[in-house]
Amino acid sequence: MKQHVILLISSFLFLQMTVFGQGTRNEEELLEQLRTEQQANTATKGLIREGAQVHQIGNANEAAVMQRNSSSQSNGAFIMQVGDFNRASLHQQGIGNRTEARQIGVNNNYAGEVDGMHNTTKVHQQGLSNNINQTISGINLEHTLIQLGNNNTINQVETGLNSKSYKVVQEGNNMNITIEQSNWALPLVTGKK
Repeated sequence: MKQHVILLISSFLFLQMTVFGQGTRNEEELLEQLRTEQQANTATKGLIREGAQVHQIGNANEAAVMQRNSSSQSNGAFIMQVGDFNRASLHQQGIGNRTEARQIGVNNNYAGEVDGMHNTTKVHQQGLSNNINQTISGINLEHTLIQLGNNNTINQVETGLNSKSYKVVQEGNNMNITIEQSNWALPLVTGKK
């Protein structure tokens, strides 16, 4: 009887290790696929010369990118996280910057702050209970926000002029979207009377 219990426990432990190994391999394969896709997209667009790239696999990772430019040189930030309970934060300031963030997993959080002109942001989350919190200000901005899964939340506040159209997609149940947009402008100049 003791041998049967030991054999049963050993089999169970081996099965758990095999499942963990397969899960890890699948995450690594997914990350490699996403990395290849992102590099192909960047190469075809060829607009950004400088960029920060963060690729993380696993749980409870944190990524933070801060970029500021005062010249015509554009910045690019590419964050990719595969796993659960990951956090990504991005701060960009300047002209012609581009942000792409992709998180696949459960309870992931993206926080972005973008300020400037002709900036583009694209955030894609896939999984359950994920959050996007983004503050945008500037002129001629373009945004794409995509969430696939249940109980996800998007909060975006924008202050700016002449924004291009948004693309916002949320698929799932019990989801929440808050988009606040306000235009600011210089006061009209009137002639002397």
